[in-house]
Amino acid sequence: MRSHKRIPPVSVLIACEGTATEYAYFERLKEEIEEDGRWAITVYPDRDAPNDQNPKTSALQLVRLAKERSADYDVVWVVFDKDGYSLHQEAFSLAKSDKLGKPLNVAFSSIAFEHWVLAHFERNANAFLKSECRIGKKPLGCGTGLHEADCLGTLCVCGRLRSQHYLPAYGKQADYDLYPKVRHLIPTALTNAAWLRHQQRKKDSPIFDLNPFTDVDVLIKKLLNIEEQIIWASLNESCLFQGLAFRLEGLGEAFRLTVENQRDLAIVLNQIACYRYESEEHLTLIPLENRLLTPGERFTFDYVHNDPSGRLPVLKIQHPSAVIIFENSDGEIVD
Repeated sequence: MRSHKRIPPVSVLIACEGTATEYAYFERLKEEIEEDGRWAITVYPDRDAPNDQNPKTSALQLVRLAKERSADYDVVWVVFDKDGYSLHQEAFSLAKSDKLGKPLNVAFSSIAFEHWVLAHFERNANAFLKSECRIGKKPLGCGTGLHEADCLGTLCVCGRLRSQHYLPAYGKQADYDLYPKVRHLIPTALTNAAWLRHQQRKKDSPIFDLNPFTDVDVLIKKLLNIEEQIIWASLNESCLFQGLAFRLEGLGEAFRLTVENQRDLAIVLNQIACYRYESEEHLTLIPLENRLLTPGERFTFDYVHNDPSGRLPVLKIQHPSAVIIFENSDGEIVD
């Protein structure tokens, strides 16, 4: 009998700026995924390690530390946000350079890691000013109505999580067990994080100057072995994916989808699944013709979608390796 060699796990360092929320979140994620033997994950700062009793707490310090340790790992990620810090340009530049060690991957959120948490519950493009409103170093607990200066989630992301009763007891303390509370909502978070970047695509600014922004989903997809791409598009813009061009146009209460085959080979048209949104939870399949779409050929069909609010997405296209979602807007942020 032929023996199969065991493939060693990929060693990953996830260096977190936050010593409470982010650390606890990735430790719990680590517990879930290490069982399959694909990853061997170290989360910094390790509270059980003597050398980590005074962890690096700024983005630039964190990048330097991760660079110093990078030779010991196959893959290195640093996770930080912009809340109250100013040297992000330097941190990003060092992370992407060859200085002090190999280039690093960055999972960044603005204004705080909590915008990634919020994406589990809603699509929100509000430019929050901070993670938590405070007097001195004491959090006000916004969203609970216990303080006269409560912003009710208009200024701070944590307040939004509490005021909408998504996570009523949410806090940035180390003993708050976040990951199990949002694990089942990760598919929603991946979709909403992709939407948020779509909203920001027209801004000619570096990532660290965007607010809001998060690409923590990129790291989560890597760790959970999710390869499906999520692509958002607006009305009247073309979306090209693997040689297929999709375009959705508004025609009053109706919409027109055009699919153009720019490949060298024909495709079977009904291999592309199209769904009309009735609500966020309910989608209706739009049957396509069972025929070949030859190279260079276009296929067009019209359908009605009645959403007076204009806030729902209007079409979801399920491709074998991607999801393309058209929203009922011209791409500008809708509050």
